Amino acid sequence: MEMVQNLLMGISQRVNSGAVLLALSAWHLYPDMDVFCVSNKTVEQKDPLMSGAGRLIVGLEDADPYHSTGIFWLLSLSHLRYYGDPVLCRRSVAEDASRVSFNEFTLVALGCFLQRWCTWT
Repeated sequence: MEMVQNLLMGISQRVNSGAVLLALSAWHLYPDMDVFCVSNKTVEQKDPLMSGAGRLIVGLEDADPYHSTGIFWLLSLSHLRYYGDPVLCRRSVAEDASRVSFNEFTLVALGCFLQRWCTWT
């Protein structure tokens, strides 16, 4: 119910299970959808009951499916210009510069080992 309410208020929602699609079809509500699969498709249902409503996002995969409970807000960036003013996003290139990934760490350890091995001979 919360997802349908958010859709009607104009907030795009991501579908996590088929139960939401079943409920929408049982209520004869057909929102516009963005389907992400092999090729991305926009499905315009043109339902007069859902005019001005948010978009339903189908086909996104979670990085961690075991913690994907609840309602998720989602806005496809390709449709951002239709929803209002641009959103300011900031990111620094050196945000995680002090961290070393595990692969980089293993390369450093291997380099240290090989450097010591070359000096032993």
